[in-house]
Amino acid sequence: AAKESNGTQLEDLIELLSIKSPTMDLIVKQMLTNDDIVTAEMLLKEIGYSRQGQGSTGAGLVSVPEIINSAGIDNSGLLLIDGSGSSPENQVTCSLINSILMDSSTKDVLREALPLAGVEGIVAGKFIGTQFEGKLEAHATRTEETAVVAGYFTTVSGTELAISFIANKVIDAENFEQKIDSFIDGIANAIATYTGGQPLDELGPLQYPSS
Repeated sequence: AAKESNGTQLEDLIELLSIKSPTMDLIVKQMLTNDDIVTAEMLLKEIGYSRQGQGSTGAGLVSVPEIINSAGIDNSGLLLIDGSGSSPENQVTCSLINSILMDSSTKDVLREALPLAGVEGIVAGKFIGTQFEGKLEAHATRTEETAVVAGYFTTVSGTELAISFIANKVIDAENFEQKIDSFIDGIANAIATYTGGQPLDELGPLQYPSS
């Protein structure tokens, strides 16, 4: 058993075993593929330590908005309570997620790290039978009250898109999960046929008559 030893100099110790840490890219991939909230919390604390000198959740929460802002990304609408995203008090916008997905300093890492829909990790059983199956690299979670998708999709014409979708159930709303399934299936079909002929920011929802 390990015993406490006081006053021993580091150079006097004998190394019995060393374990090489995976690269940060691989740690992020494992975290996103498996929805590993423990790793997410630890990374937040590591960010706090590297930026503030304190390996705490609080230091990380202060640092993340600063990092985003220093990258030239507008962090309006961001409110972080934890590193895992588990708190219902966390707030983020689709615009911010898309900006991070498309930022040149993070895009390659995130695209490699995100699991493939219908194949890997947290999305292995998701989007089956839709245009996203086997084509969407994304992190996606679903509860009885929320639905979130964020990732990358390449259309049949070769157009690369960043996708983000966040939905919160309205109080007393009925058939929330069925509505989300229907929406995802519809948007997958629409995006899959997008050719790049019209800028995405000019596209909008169909306008139905009020009657």
